[in-house]
Amino acid sequence: MSIGALGSALSGLRIAQQSIDVVSNNIANVSTEGYSRKRQEQSTLVLTTGDVLGVRAEQITRNVDRVLQRDLFEQTSVKAQLETRSRFLQLVQDFHGPPDGEVALSSKLGDLYENFSELANNPDSPFLIDRTYTQAELFAGSINEFSEKLTEIRNDIQDEMRASIDLVESYLGQISDLNQTIRSATRTGRTVADLEDQRDLLVKKLSEEVAVNYYVTGENSMVIQTGDGTLLTESTAVDFFFQPIPLGPGSYYPASAAGVLLNDPVIGTDITAEPRLGGRLGELIKLRDETLPQYQAQLDELALRTAQRFDAVGLRLFTDSSGEIPSDTPPNYVGFSANFQVNPEVTADRTLLRSGTSGNTVLSGSNEVLRKVVEFAFGLYEGEYSLGDTDIRDDTINPDDLYTILGISAQARSVGDTNIGALSTLDISQYLNPGSNDTFSITVGANPAVDITIGAGDTAADLVNTINTELNTALGITGFASLGNGGQLIFDHSEGYTITDVNLGTNGLETLGIDTGTVSAIDPSFSIQLGQKDPVTIAITATDTDAELLAKINAIDGITASTDANGYLRIEPDEGGDINLLNVDGFPLQALGMQEGLIEHTAYATTGLGPGTNINAEISTATTLKSYSELMISNQSEDAFIADQNFETEQAYFQELDTRNGNFSAVNLDEEMANLIRLQTAYNAAARAISVVEDLFNELTDVLLR
Repeated sequence: MSIGALGSALSGLRIAQQSIDVVSNNIANVSTEGYSRKRQEQSTLVLTTGDVLGVRAEQITRNVDRVLQRDLFEQTSVKAQLETRSRFLQLVQDFHGPPDGEVALSSKLGDLYENFSELANNPDSPFLIDRTYTQAELFAGSINEFSEKLTEIRNDIQDEMRASIDLVESYLGQISDLNQTIRSATRTGRTVADLEDQRDLLVKKLSEEVAVNYYVTGENSMVIQTGDGTLLTESTAVDFFFQPIPLGPGSYYPASAAGVLLNDPVIGTDITAEPRLGGRLGELIKLRDETLPQYQAQLDELALRTAQRFDAVGLRLFTDSSGEIPSDTPPNYVGFSANFQVNPEVTADRTLLRSGTSGNTVLSGSNEVLRKVVEFAFGLYEGEYSLGDTDIRDDTINPDDLYTILGISAQARSVGDTNIGALSTLDISQYLNPGSNDTFSITVGANPAVDITIGAGDTAADLVNTINTELNTALGITGFASLGNGGQLIFDHSEGYTITDVNLGTNGLETLGIDTGTVSAIDPSFSIQLGQKDPVTIAITATDTDAELLAKINAIDGITASTDANGYLRIEPDEGGDINLLNVDGFPLQALGMQEGLIEHTAYATTGLGPGTNINAEISTATTLKSYSELMISNQSEDAFIADQNFETEQAYFQELDTRNGNFSAVNLDEEMANLIRLQTAYNAAARAISVVEDLFNELTDVLLR
C-alpha cells in the first residue's frame, strides 16, 4: 500500500505541477490577443485489479465555444464590410457638404437659375451677363470636380484592394503553415492548443478582409473557403492575382477594371463578382464596380440633360471642349461630366447668353432666349405645340384640297352696326315706309341682283326670313342672312356680294345698319405667334392641299409643321418655348381640330446606363434639372446614412459577440488566481504524502538494519 500511495502521490504532484504551469501560462497571457483559457485535462489510472495507481495527464484543451466563435468571425466580416462602405461614402458626403452649406451641385444649379432670371429682367446688362457667365462656369466646374472626386475615390479603393489582398495572402499562408504544424503535432500526441489559438486569430483577421466558411478535418487541419465555396487554403494557400490599372469614368469590370483571380492571372478562378465575398475586400469591389459607377452615371445623366435642355431652347451653353454635346445613347456620354464645360463659343462672346447660339435673329433688348431658358430649360417642359385631329393628307382616300377636306371656304361677311332686333317692327322708324316699297338689292357673285322689299309690320326676324327666302328662290342660296347676338343684321357667304340701294335712301340704310358696296370673299386664315415675336397670318386658299399649307407654315422662322402618322397637322417651335394660334378669318383652327399641348423634355434615362449599359440610376421621378440634382444628392446621402446606421448596429452586435466570446474563452484573472491557490494546495498535499511515505520507508529500513 505504501508503494501504491507513493505512486498516487507522485502522479498527483506531477499533475498539480503541470496544471500550475497551465494556469501560470493563462495568467501570463491574460492580455494576449486571441489567447484562450487552457485547461490541463487528467484521468485516473486504474489497475486491472481495480486498484487506483494515480492520475494521468491528458492533452491541454482550450475553453472555446465553436458556435459562438463562428458567429463572431461572421460578424467580424460584416462589421469590416460596413465600416469600409461608411468610410468611403462619407468622402462623397464631404464633397456635397452639409445641407445648409449651399455648396452642393443642386445649390449651384439653383444659383444659375436665379442669375438667368435676373438677366431676363435686364437682358442688356453687361454686369448681369458677366455674373451669369461666371455662375455657369462655377456650375460646370462643380460637375467636373465631382466626376474627378469619384474617379479619385475609385482609384484609392483599388489601392486598398491591393493592400487587402496582400493581407489575405499573408493570413492564408500563415494558416496553411499552422495546419501542417498542427497535423504533425496531432499525429504525435503533442498539445496544439496554442497553435489553434494562433490559427483562430488569423481566421478572425482574415474574416475582416473576406467572409469565409471553414471546417476542421479529422487531422485537425482547417479548410477555408469563400462564402460561395471557393477553396482558399488547406494544406497550401491559393495564390491571388490582381493587376490593377488606373481607372477613368469609363472603366468598368470586367472590360477595363481588373478582377481578382485565384491560382492563375489569366484563366484562374475569378472571385471578383462573388456575391458573398464580403469583408473589406468584398465591399471595396462593390464600391468600385457598383456604387461609385452608379454615382458617375447619375452625374453624367445630369450633365447631358442640362446641356440638352439649354440647347433645345436656342442656347448651347454647356458642351465638351469641342463645343459638341454627346449623342443621347448611354455609352456615348459616359464621362461627359468630366469634360462638361461652358461652350467655347459663349466664352468668346458672352452676349450669346442673351441672343442665343442658334444664329436666329434676336433684337437688341429682347429677353426671348433668356425667358425660354428660365421657363422651359429649367422648367417641366421644353415648349408648346399645337396638334389637329383631322386627316388633311392629299391622297387617294382624301379629296385634293383643304376646302373640301375641312368643309371650309372663303367667306364674305358683313355685320350691321344697329340693333334692329330691338325694334318691335321696322316701320316704326320714320325712315322706313313700307307703303313706298322700301327696297334694296343683293347681288351674289356673278348672279343677277335680287330685290329685297320690307313689308308693313315686318320685324327684324321677318327681314332675315325675306332675304333668305328670296335668295334661295332666285339663286338657291341658303343661310345668307342672320341676326347677331346684339340684334345686328349679318350677311355671310362663300362668294363676294354687293349691296345696292333701290329706294331706301341713306337714312333707311342707316336704320338697318348696313352699307352699300361690294364685300369680297376672304380666305380663312389663322395666326401663329412664336413666343414674343409678331404673329404671322396663314391663309388657306381654295386650291391649297396639305403640302401647300405645310410649306406656308414652315416658311415661318423658328416653326416646324408636319403631319403625323394619322395625317394630323402638328405645329411646334424649333427651339422650344411657347406658341399661340388664333383664328383671323373664319374658323380654320376649329376645322383642323387644333389643340395646344406641351412638349416634354427628353426623359432622364434610368436603366441601361454606364459604359457596360448595366447600371440603374434609381432616379425615376425627376422632371426638372433642379429636381434631378436634388434627388441625386439625396439618394447618395441616404446611401451614406444607411451605411452609417447599419455599421453602428452591426458594430454593437459585434461588440456583444466579442464580449460573450471573451467571457467564455478569455482568461479570467480572478478565477485563474483561485485555481492557482487550489493547485498549490493540492501540490503541497501531494508533497506531504510523499514525505510521509518517505518517513515510513526510513523507519522500515532502520528496523531491517538492526
